[in-house]
Amino acid sequence: MPIDELINSSPNDILPLSIFSNSQEKSIRNLTTSGNALFIWYQLLIDVLIRIPSSTESAKADLIDLSRKSYDENESEQEKITEFNTCYESQNAIFWYTRNCFLFRLMNQAFRTEDIDNIFKFRFFIVDLYQQLLTLYTVQRFPSTLILYRGQSLGLTELEHLKENIGQLISMNTFLSTTTCKEVASIFAGDGTNRPACQRSVLFVMTIDTTLCHKSKPFADVSRHSYMKDENEILLSMGTIFRIVSVDIENNVWIVKLTFTEQEDKRLIELIDYQKMTLREKETVVVLGRILQDMGEMEKAKRYYNLILQSSLEDSVEVSSIYNNLGAMAKDEYKYEEALNAYEKSMNINKRILSEIHPHTAMSYNNIAGVYAQMGATRKAVDYYETGLQIHFQLLQIDNHPKTLECITDIISNLGVLFIKIGNYERALCYLNKALEFKQKCLPIVHPSYVMLFYNIGHCFEQIGNDEQASIFYEKSLEICNQSLPANHSQTATVLSKLGGLYYNKSNWSRAIKYLEKSLEINKNILPKGHPDLLIDFGNLASSYTHLGKNYLAIDMFENALSFTTILESKSFQVAHTYNNCGAVYFNQGNYEKALEKFTKAYEMALQLPSFEQSYLSMYQQNLKETKRKLQKVTIKPSSSE
Repeated sequence: MPIDELINSSPNDILPLSIFSNSQEKSIRNLTTSGNALFIWYQLLIDVLIRIPSSTESAKADLIDLSRKSYDENESEQEKITEFNTCYESQNAIFWYTRNCFLFRLMNQAFRTEDIDNIFKFRFFIVDLYQQLLTLYTVQRFPSTLILYRGQSLGLTELEHLKENIGQLISMNTFLSTTTCKEVASIFAGDGTNRPACQRSVLFVMTIDTTLCHKSKPFADVSRHSYMKDENEILLSMGTIFRIVSVDIENNVWIVKLTFTEQEDKRLIELIDYQKMTLREKETVVVLGRILQDMGEMEKAKRYYNLILQSSLEDSVEVSSIYNNLGAMAKDEYKYEEALNAYEKSMNINKRILSEIHPHTAMSYNNIAGVYAQMGATRKAVDYYETGLQIHFQLLQIDNHPKTLECITDIISNLGVLFIKIGNYERALCYLNKALEFKQKCLPIVHPSYVMLFYNIGHCFEQIGNDEQASIFYEKSLEICNQSLPANHSQTATVLSKLGGLYYNKSNWSRAIKYLEKSLEINKNILPKGHPDLLIDFGNLASSYTHLGKNYLAIDMFENALSFTTILESKSFQVAHTYNNCGAVYFNQGNYEKALEKFTKAYEMALQLPSFEQSYLSMYQQNLKETKRKLQKVTIKPSSSE
């Protein structure tokens, strides 16, 4: 790879990397933040690609097709693509990767843009490159301390990201070419001049304790195998982790010092094991998809799962899990037929490769029941829940495993929620109390899953008119929130709002305000501006202030609430009612012009909403008439001197 060619192309060579931020006390539990989750995703990727069965010829054909389309009008690259297609062999992977051609550019672009489809088109080459690197690693010997260099230009944004994360872990999300020769790397870095305004010259200095390295992230001297034989080139495996030691500028060149020690590997293993435990997935192939789901990258997750399914011809626990996850995503998107189809495929695989009496099969029944419950098909939902429950009870007789008890609790709780939805609160209470009985046998009382169980029991008591019991269970739910959930958690806000509403309905305004203010404070931190729950909190607080005679605070809350309504995607009963209630406060203050403005908006919005309750529409209309009548009476009295 001629140095002058590489130097000319280096300003466009954006380095694919990700940083794991360990600055928060509970960072292991926060893997679903985009940066940290992406860091773990790339760590798992190479393991998945190695394990996925695939036809080299078909994978190679995919890669050739992508390359020809990408360089459609580049005759020079088309010739290299033809040469690759004709001459490539697995033992030449390093030669091709270190050549200045379509291959390393397209592969790094796929990694940089997180393009799942294109990453998979490179899978056979990535595996060949990794295996050749591993073979060399096992036979080569290095000094106990190895110092490597890499010079390149880096964008200002990427450089600032490095400067802000000194002390954190950094993962190189590609196979990284380095050199033992500082002079060669410095040529690539440049001297800080003749760069675009948005680029900086950067020299990475990497210190590796080779006595502590592991073959899972191999590296090797590839000088004899590289396209260019005279650059003292050391190639690092994709996903190699370093710690950022310092970022300083020397003579217009930014020096980024990185170090690798055994602690980085141990930390990584801990993080990945925790991720698998959290996701309840033992198979790395499925964990990768689940991480994408938790990042909110649903479309990428779907494409990833479908790519795995195309590569997997046989039934397996992994394939069953993938169909299960596809079903869950379809359910969340209200695509019920698609969800049922995926869940049923998962269940049928479980029956074939496991058995009818197996936890996975039981949970398939539970998942299908959840879809029917969401569709309003109560009878079918109950049937599937009961079948899943019967399987778990049979399993309980076999091994009495705590996990089985936990699954039984979940299904019984789901049945309770189902009957809440159809308004059968007495029957819902029976299921929820039974769920509580089982949960107390398998989980400590401070477990986060108690939050919604206590909440739902409280809701049932409130609906049947037993406010005293309702408040007891809501308070229990809140106690678990405070003990087990992070600050500003959405469930905490939900419970606080419910307690506020309960005391509001009991005319205990001061206590209602206490809970509603806390709920609003959390929701303002976690919900996007304009979310309907914010409108509800503002409205309930305003009404409470009104009842305490604090009209100035009530108006402030109403106006805050209504300032969000322009952002709301659609009009609603809640928005219309907020306008009406705000108008009522202005009316009571004698500010009839402002009252008329709010009553008019409430009435006009109500007319545009389908199926708006006639009683409310009549009330809004009456408020308008009364306000107009008051305005007509306000006249200027003649002076006594006239």
